[in-house]
Amino acid sequence: KRYMLERYSIVERRDRTPRETEITFEIVYKQLSKDGADDNVKPDEIPTVTAENTVAVIRHDKRWFLNDVLNKKSSFDFPVIAADEIKAKVP
Repeated sequence: KRYMLERYSIVERRDRTPRETEITFEIVYKQLSKDGADDNVKPDEIPTVTAENTVAVIRHDKRWFLNDVLNKKSSFDFPVIAADEIKAKVP
């Protein structure tokens, strides 16, 4: 799969213990086709995906490791096509 990253951000950090932390992040992207079929499509015509996830990480030997993924939320925003852009095809 191919993606067009629009933005990402850390939303919140919660220190649970000195060695365990939860990090909530948001990522916004457009998923592009694998075969390049949408190469000629305008970026504002491709649906936007917004995902917010929380990950639990733990510290071990001075390094952080992913422990679990919590609270997975995703939304999909489809572009609205104006009525004058919809053209009926007559055979």
